[in-house]
Amino acid sequence: MFRVLFLIAGLAIASPALAAQCVEGLADAKPLDIADPEIGAPILIMQGLWTGMLIKSYEADLKTARGACERGAFEAKPGSYDLRGEGNLDKLARVAVPKSKKDPVGYLSTTPDLMTAMKPGFTGPAPVLGYALVTVDGDVHTTWRVYDKVPVDAVLLTDFAQALSGQIPPLMRWKGGKVEIIVPKR
Repeated sequence: MFRVLFLIAGLAIASPALAAQCVEGLADAKPLDIADPEIGAPILIMQGLWTGMLIKSYEADLKTARGACERGAFEAKPGSYDLRGEGNLDKLARVAVPKSKKDPVGYLSTTPDLMTAMKPGFTGPAPVLGYALVTVDGDVHTTWRVYDKVPVDAVLLTDFAQALSGQIPPLMRWKGGKVEIIVPKR
């Protein structure tokens, strides 16, 4: 009887620590050179396809991410935001949650290599091409940056604030199944 109580008490104490895996991003993460056609075109095409696929689970993923680890707060032109996210890098690695529900949302999404994953005989998860910083305003998903790895929170706080305030140029827009790729000039 006491063993069962200790086991239950141990699980109750350990479960919050197991649930929250607040893993910091990587200091050596950097934005990818999207103007390079060998890098930019494949990533933005895959991000466009992935955004279309992500839409179906976006609301549920966003709800889950809102309850994740707190990573900091920032101000952007639309309003005040909290950055949230866990160590789980599947789909939404980080989410910029607005204090006001009328303001746009931001997220950092994996960009999987769907072409490799669809090859005959391929098994396992799709390789990751990068991590896209995206904002959502209504039904428009705009990609602003793509990183080689998940950046540290300080970088994301700054970059989300700049993206949401329109201070950096967009790379891609997804709306209603249509993708507009905006390749920066070198």
